[in-house]
Amino acid sequence: MVGYEIYYAPDLGVFAGTGAGYDGPRELSGWYTNVYHTLDIAPGNVTGGSAGLQRIDGVQINGDFSGGDVSEANPGDNCTDQSFVVNAQMVNVTRTDEMGAFGTATLNATLTHYRAWVWGTCYTYSARVDGTITVNV
Repeated sequence: MVGYEIYYAPDLGVFAGTGAGYDGPRELSGWYTNVYHTLDIAPGNVTGGSAGLQRIDGVQINGDFSGGDVSEANPGDNCTDQSFVVNAQMVNVTRTDEMGAFGTATLNATLTHYRAWVWGTCYTYSARVDGTITVNV
């Protein structure tokens, strides 16, 4: 999966993107997530939120974040791009092709903050997430 941050607040990131599964073209998907986290991002924790994925074959997968951690992989010295490792767990995971079943999921991703100097101050102007989600329903 890959996506970009479309909304940011001090303790919330909202992302949208696309993905693909291992079972060929029928698992192409679009996804949306809102992730609540501690104010300090690194080291930090995932504290809540939810995610939804819509596959091209019509299957929907949804779940809630139950926890996780965020650690810094590259500090981005001198206002270069910053990266973080995100590992999060999900509960109440459902699939529309497995009616009545509930499961879990794990998210393993790299979060990259794209940064630039603006009038002498370093600003993050965009964020991207790349990773995998493993669903167990």
